[in-house]
Formats: sequence, C-alpha cells, structure tokens
Amino acid sequence: MISFLPVSNRRDAACDMGYTTMMDPEELLQTTVRWRKNTRPDRTVPLSEALSAFMESELLPRRRRFEPVNELWEQLLPAELNRHCRIDEVSGGLLKVIVDSPVYLHELRLCSAGLLTELQRNCRTTRIKKIKFVLGQILQEKQP
Repeated sequence: MISFLPVSNRRDAACDMGYTTMMDPEELLQTTVRWRKNTRPDRTVPLSEALSAFMESELLPRRRRFEPVNELWEQLLPAELNRHCRIDEVSGGLLKVIVDSPVYLHELRLCSAGLLTELQRNCRTTRIKKIKFVLGQILQEKQP
C-alpha cells in the first residue's frame, strides 16, 4: 500500500531510504569513482579487426570448401553464359545461382540436369541435390 507523506517530511523520507538530495563534492567524487571502477572493461575493437576475424572464422573456410564447385562451374559453362551468372551459396544440398537475365536463366534451366550430374560426379563432398536459379543482379569484380 502506498502512503503519502506530508510535503515537509518528503526530504526526511528520501534521506532515510538512502537518497540524498545534496551530496558534498567529495562524497559525490568518491561515489563516481566507485561507479567508474565497477564498469566493464572496454572491449571495443576496430571494425577492420572484427571483419577480419569474421572473414577468417566464417567465410574463408566455407569458401575453401566450395572452391572446387566454383572451378568446375566455370569449366562446365561457356564463357558467355558464365559472365551472366554467379554461384551465390551452397547449403543443405542446394546450389543457389544468381542469373542477371531471364534469357540466360532459361538457358541454364534447360541444361540444369546435365550440370547437376557433373557437379554430383566431380564434387561429391558438397552433396549437391538441386540447383536453384534466381534472377538478380551480379556484382562485377573490378578488373585491375
């Protein structure tokens, strides 16, 4: 149950509960120093270090694992068709390929059975069961 104190007693009640309306400067400084010592240590790192650690722990092992798929993909497709598609990901037996044009998407779908057979025969460790072609934008790598 909440009880209301008369206005004159509010300051006394606050002091009794450990709250002070006015601290002397030295006590305020000591309280602040204690609070600062209790804070967590600064664990911030530069963004470049965080990205580098992420790349090494997550992306590079995955890329190395599927590098044979990329190499075989480039060998199986004609150069013209290869310029218009990129492997996006390989996960759960699904090879996802981004294609930048409906025309090339149709061509890839027509030859997907042969591509899948070759990938399964030559890249057994990836266990690819299906190829999914998705229409999208391909980011071109900068040429030196």
